[in-house]
Formats: sequence, C-alpha cells, structure tokens
Amino acid sequence: YFGMALGPFQVSDVAGNDIGYNIRREKGILRDPKTGQVGKNRLPGMRYTEIADEMVEKMGRLGQKVQKGWYNYDPKVGKGRKPLPSTEMQQLLDKYSKDSPSRGTKLEKDEIVQRVLF
Repeated sequence: YFGMALGPFQVSDVAGNDIGYNIRREKGILRDPKTGQVGKNRLPGMRYTEIADEMVEKMGRLGQKVQKGWYNYDPKVGKGRKPLPSTEMQQLLDKYSKDSPSRGTKLEKDEIVQRVLF
C-alpha cells in the first residue's frame, strides 16, 4: 500500500463508490446510460475508464454500506470491514483489460503511485 493504511480501492469502498460516481456525473464526464453518449466534459484524449461507473450503475457495488464495492464484505468476517476478493469484480476487470494494449505489463512502483494519486 505504499505506506498507506488502506489502499485507494478500500478507501473508495469505505467512503462509498457512489460519491465519486455522483461527482463524475455532476462534472459531466459520465456516459449517458440512456443515449450512450459520453459526457460533454470528458475531453478527447482524457485518461478515463468506465469500470467504476459500471460497478455503481449496473452492479450496485456502492461499497461497504451494501457489503460490495471493489471488494466484497461479509458481516461475519472482520465485523464486515475486511475486504474480500470478489469474483464479480474480477470478471468486470477482465472484461475491461482483455483488449488493453498494456495487458500483462508489469508497472513499476513509481508509475503505480503516479496513476493512483495524480
């Protein structure tokens, strides 16, 4: 976790994945679920993935408050706070990564920090 008590996906689950989703919607960068059109403020060349949007919008994975987000949470394990691997999320990630030109590329620690924090 690079010195952080929680990783960024755990923090997102604790805060609620719908928070980020609603911010992206208000900023006008989400794809419209009815028309399929990309939000007017998602600029060409902008680095953006719709994984988090799909997990909230289509899968209802809002985070710990519903026992599923980036991770699953079982009330019987760690009082519902321990992140557990999710087969459903792994399938979603596989779907998005299967055609990625960087699939299988090992990232250096500095690049991970840059991608996650900046």
